[in-house]
Amino acid sequence: MPELVAPTTVVHASFLEAMAEFEADGRGGADDHSIVGDEIRRNRATWSDLEAFAAYAQRLRDAGVPQDQAEAHATAARDFVMAELVTKSDLNQAVALTRTDLDWAVALLDQKIALLDQKIDTQTLRLTVRLGMLMAAGIAILGAIVKLT
Repeated sequence: MPELVAPTTVVHASFLEAMAEFEADGRGGADDHSIVGDEIRRNRATWSDLEAFAAYAQRLRDAGVPQDQAEAHATAARDFVMAELVTKSDLNQAVALTRTDLDWAVALLDQKIALLDQKIDTQTLRLTVRLGMLMAAGIAILGAIVKLT
């Protein structure tokens, strides 16, 4: 099972990669009010320097969280919280799929509206012809009645 270790300069390169991934997902911006976002904003400039990173790692160890408790917190966060978190890329993908679905629905509605307009025009023409035929028949009948009387 993976084990949480205290930060040291040995993990400096992988730490920088992880922070870069967080930033690529939009973490650390002014609108990110998470602990990670706060850490990125406050410390990103010093992390690339190995000595500054060593001081940062020491500060975390000096905070006094025992190793076993840190492991338990990390495990619980991974199992229960991280599984439910949505990343910026997840949201972008969902938005893109939603937009695709909406574009398809709008195109379908446009087709149906055009078909409905065509059917209304056809019915209007049919009713006009029928009314004209009724009027012609009525005038013919009136003419026949007048002629017979």
